[in-house]
Order: sequence, then C-alpha cells, then structure tokens
Amino acid sequence: MDATPEEWREIPGFDGYYEVSNLGQVRSWRNGKWGRASEPALMNPSPMNTGYLRVTLRHDGKNHYRLVHHLVLEAFHGPRPEGCQGAHLDGNRENAKASNLVWASPKENSIHKLAHGTYPGMTPSGPDRRLTREEVIEIKVALASGEKQRMLAERYGVHVRTIARIAQGATWRNV
Repeated sequence: MDATPEEWREIPGFDGYYEVSNLGQVRSWRNGKWGRASEPALMNPSPMNTGYLRVTLRHDGKNHYRLVHHLVLEAFHGPRPEGCQGAHLDGNRENAKASNLVWASPKENSIHKLAHGTYPGMTPSGPDRRLTREEVIEIKVALASGEKQRMLAERYGVHVRTIARIAQGATWRNV
C-alpha cells in the first residue's frame, strides 16, 4: 500500500473539468453536456496496444486523447522540455505515479529501457537474436495460416519488426 497522500491538480486547457493526481489517476468534473458535476468521477484509462494508458478528454465538442503518464508529468514535473520523452523509472508502462516518472532525453529513456529490459528488441533472454532457417520457415507457415506477428515475435524471442520484415519479404526472401 502506498502511503503517499493523493494530490490533485487541474489539467491545463480543459476549463477545470479534469484533474490528474500524483498517483496516476484522472478524474472528470463533467456532467454530460450540462456543465460541471457536483462530485468528480474517476476515469477508467484504456490500455493502448503499446501498454501505455490513455484517457479521452472532451473540450469544445472534440475528443482529445492523452497519455496518462504525460498528464501526470505535465502536472507534477512541468511542461515537456523540447526533445524529451516521458520515462517510467520502473519500466511498468501502467505505473503513472509522479514518483515513477521523469522527462528524459531519448538517449536517457533508452538507457532506462535497457536497464529494466523493456527496450524494443529486448526479450527475457536479451537483445534480438538471429533466427535459423528452420525457424524462418516455421514463421512463414504460421504467418500464412493467419498467426499474429506479435505472438510470433514473443515465441521466437525477436522484435515484432523482425517478423514484419519476414512477412514483407524484406529479409529471408530466399526461404
């Protein structure tokens, strides 16, 4: 259990209708079309296929899709410095607590990802490995039968781009 007290801050640009907390939660003060509600409601972020959490904020009749960790960073660590990315110190893309987040240069973010094993191409056994001819044949058969590239990448311990390049014929054309 986290003993950190929850602190809420307004999300700039949304007329006081949304707030984000230092514990990574987002709440809405919207009451449908009719204005401000008397009590806030916690929002349920949606996980993206990348693993990051996203919320949909409404303003001026339009949906604005925002990453939860970016909202937390902006509220508790200030505006994004030019060229920086949001970095999760523990490698867990769903942990959007302010204490787990920093603005980092792409190089610094890559170092963090390498340290906790979430760098693209990293697998539990290490970086992208070389496939054998037999494995590529198995992959091509699986692709032809409709198996998903992401599942094949996990099974063979390679990055999904490696599987995509095989599927496109960019590599292993002769197999």
